[in-house]
Amino acid sequence: MPSLPLIAPNPPRLSEHLDQLQDPARLSREHAAYGRLLAALDERVIAPDANVRTVVRDLAEVIDQGNEYGRVVFEHDAFHGLLAVLESEEVES
Repeated sequence: MPSLPLIAPNPPRLSEHLDQLQDPARLSREHAAYGRLLAALDERVIAPDANVRTVVRDLAEVIDQGNEYGRVVFEHDAFHGLLAVLESEEVES
């Protein structure tokens, strides 16, 4: 099976579509913050600022929502609570 390119061959430039952006200043801040994060992966050193923290916080929230983190933690706690009750009854029997 042929591999697909990770990036479109000639992706449109955002500068060509500035009139369609809802918040160009935010996009610029996030672009710079992601650039610093990528550089930090190479250098293994990060100098966090408010924009980097915001980008990482937003990314963590999106990932948590996508993975249904709250539900998973609730179910995990519930099943381990049930297991603790069942194991304590086993010892008493």
